[in-house]
Amino acid sequence: MANILYQGIIERKKELGLTNRELADLSGMNVVTIQKIERDEDISLASLRDVCFALDLVVTTIDRSEIVMKEIEEKDAEIAKVKKQLDDLESERRALASLIKK
Repeated sequence: MANILYQGIIERKKELGLTNRELADLSGMNVVTIQKIERDEDISLASLRDVCFALDLVVTTIDRSEIVMKEIEEKDAEIAKVKKQLDDLESERRALASLIKK
């Protein structure tokens, strides 16, 4: 899942019409750090703070449990979809097996 904070950074960067190089310069980071955000890769909290500050984004609290719950819900939905596909395949297998027996 895309990190919700990273999504906010990317959206704000687009709102301001900044390139990766411009955001890197504003935040004192290098372009690789900005690219990591776009790829949803981990960066240090200090780098995250500096990027948010450069974009005038204020993060008072990050409710990690809320983010984790959203990730769990998304995984549960994926699991349910795969289970449905498996059930469908099993039904098809049984139908084919019964045809073969006849």
